[in-house]
Amino acid sequence: MSYFLRVFCQDSKLLKTDKIIDFINQGYFFEQLPDFKIKNTIANAEEINWETITVLYDSVKRPVRIERISEKCRTLEC
Repeated sequence: MSYFLRVFCQDSKLLKTDKIIDFINQGYFFEQLPDFKIKNTIANAEEINWETITVLYDSVKRPVRIERISEKCRTLEC
């Protein structure tokens, strides 16, 4: 069974990938520390220009995918 959860963030300051990864690693969400795959919006982008973070926590289970909707999509221009 798959789950979908949408979280709306109101802060104008964007989170860097390392802050999200640190939050996950410091929590008790998984039995072992997961691996992460990061897709940036542009090549060689800073940590703040990410599009998706995929959390690989178990080889037989589907990964957790964290997506960031761009500013362009927030204004319904995408």
